[in-house]
Amino acid sequence: MEDKSKHNLPQPTRRTSFIEWNPEYATRNSIPHVGDPLFSVWLEEQNGDRDVRDVFFEYTEGPVPSREVEQAKLFLRKDTAKECDLKRNDRAWVECRKKSKENCQGLPERLSNAELTEARKQWAIEPVDNSDFVRRLIQNPTPDFLIALIMTISCSGKEALREAICHHMAREYAIKVEVPPGRFQTFRLMLSLPYLMLREKPIQSSQSLDLESQEKLTAYDLSFLVDPAATKNPTRFVIKEAHETVAIFGRKDHNWTGYAFSAPHMDMESETDNGDEDECDEEMPNVDLFVSGRSDEVIDPNITIYDPRTYFLRTFEIRIKVIQKEYGWLVKELQNLTTCWMKSKVYTFGVSALLHDQDQRTSLKQTLEDLVNLKGVLQDVRSHLADTLLAWRDFSKDDGHISVFSDMTAEDANKALEGIKHSFAQLGLLEQKLGQLHRQCIDSADVVRQPLTLRMESENYLLGRHMHELNFRTTELAGKTTQIALRSQQIAEETNRTTRTNVQLLMITTPFAFALQYFCGDSNFFSIERTPKAFVISLVVLFLALPIVNVSVDALHQGRKALLQWVATKLGRKGGPADDEQLDPKSLDTDFTEVV
Repeated sequence: MEDKSKHNLPQPTRRTSFIEWNPEYATRNSIPHVGDPLFSVWLEEQNGDRDVRDVFFEYTEGPVPSREVEQAKLFLRKDTAKECDLKRNDRAWVECRKKSKENCQGLPERLSNAELTEARKQWAIEPVDNSDFVRRLIQNPTPDFLIALIMTISCSGKEALREAICHHMAREYAIKVEVPPGRFQTFRLMLSLPYLMLREKPIQSSQSLDLESQEKLTAYDLSFLVDPAATKNPTRFVIKEAHETVAIFGRKDHNWTGYAFSAPHMDMESETDNGDEDECDEEMPNVDLFVSGRSDEVIDPNITIYDPRTYFLRTFEIRIKVIQKEYGWLVKELQNLTTCWMKSKVYTFGVSALLHDQDQRTSLKQTLEDLVNLKGVLQDVRSHLADTLLAWRDFSKDDGHISVFSDMTAEDANKALEGIKHSFAQLGLLEQKLGQLHRQCIDSADVVRQPLTLRMESENYLLGRHMHELNFRTTELAGKTTQIALRSQQIAEETNRTTRTNVQLLMITTPFAFALQYFCGDSNFFSIERTPKAFVISLVVLFLALPIVNVSVDALHQGRKALLQWVATKLGRKGGPADDEQLDPKSLDTDFTEVV
């Protein structure tokens, strides 16, 4: 049996951007409620056991993980009671106005979670006159309130709320208008702009900068740019991350809903600035909080704007003006802090003193590290500004979504659009100033590196000179060693000549010694006549016989050695050290030359 509940929730349409406002939104025909139940009702019909967060984001999940969806789920799973015990988390600013009811022209209300749920359910069932205008605004809800919004959202507005939550949680840049084709389709006007803001805080004597830097939402700590000893009341500057998200959606120009999310929460700053004020005072100011946001500009709530596009442009104008002022203050202070810091840290080093002062070299290295950190800060701020301007260029190009507002003739809308363009023009100038400041940091880094480079070159010169001296001494020692080697070679040659001379003398004197010993002896055991002639003949014979005997003995010795080696090879003893030693001819025979 087919589940009929599956037909209650319309499938998400393909998001195709159009640059023309659908004239069907201005018609006064009634909006059908059949097939557009509350999300909580549809969830109960489907499967009440599933987690509401998983079901709410299931159409945005595909085979590739989505960072926006994961960030939104993580935020919705936060336990606000454990995260923070401040009372700002138990109220949301809610406003519902009908042009036909004067009693609804009052100020916005701060509703609890339960009160918001009941109000949303009442809005869903309350009949709307075709001739009436209805505007519903909800600002700065916490995770618990977002769950309440999800449970009480209509299925037609589910995609708009989901997109607003995902963009806000993931800190995405977006300025767009989506106008799906067909009747009874939900239009969406979206503004999501992360930005940075600079805040100045006094440094308490009992608090260290390390502890102070642990504050949430702090992107950069610029304490290194401020010298605490230079002023009586030292302060520290921190750059915080902030985000403004506005989403307006509806099916008709006269019946729509708006959401506004701010990070950090606006109550957070008000409690920080006015810590002694009574936090329980819930009296709402006489201003349009949805439009004004963080701005100090007073928007008269009695002058109600019911047209969604005009209201979006007015909200866009005020909030981008706040962002432009925040960036203007940030860039101006960065210029002042950087200029003063460079005068005191960068251009105060003497090159001559630097070559001998170790403290100055250490301070200069720290300055170079601070310059690297400052370049990172400037690069990040410039990157945020560039992303903001890129979102605006995509929105305001010829075929961009800004064409949706081209048919508007209301003075408020055109004035707001001109104000938006002026704010973005100012942001473009601020980006150029940041570029100049970044180049100034690069030049300053070159100035700081120059003394260090000179010091390094000086040390390299001294090291090279020392190496040259060592090489010179090594060369001298090598020359002396060469002379000693030459002298040793000369001595060896002289010894060799002496040895050869002695051998020749020995070969000459040996025959005379033998002959004289025989002819001068008492006994004549060879029976040779001892005459001078016989003496000369014996000398000649001995001169001839001695070399022959020497050569013969050497040949015999070599032959015996070869014979013993052949025998050892035949017996398979080749390579045996013990057997070779026993069969070594040198161990068995004595050289005849040595005996002689």
